[in-house]
Amino acid sequence: MSDSRQSKKAEMVTESPKTLLNLPNGSSFTSQSVKVDIKEIIALSEKLLPISNSRPDFIEKKRSSAIPVRFVL
Repeated sequence: MSDSRQSKKAEMVTESPKTLLNLPNGSSFTSQSVKVDIKEIIALSEKLLPISNSRPDFIEKKRSSAIPVRFVL
């Protein structure tokens, strides 16, 4: 186990930032849900996903590289 008393902190962690971040308030943000039908989801998936595997020989390579030694769990 590591000893936290001997840990060293990076300089950038220990130094305070030179300039403060100016973040927006965000109180005016409103989220909107979008209703999507399951048929539209499937159509988008079929359109955007590749039709075939980019490595058709993947299964054969995986099987050929299997370790032939039996083991017990």
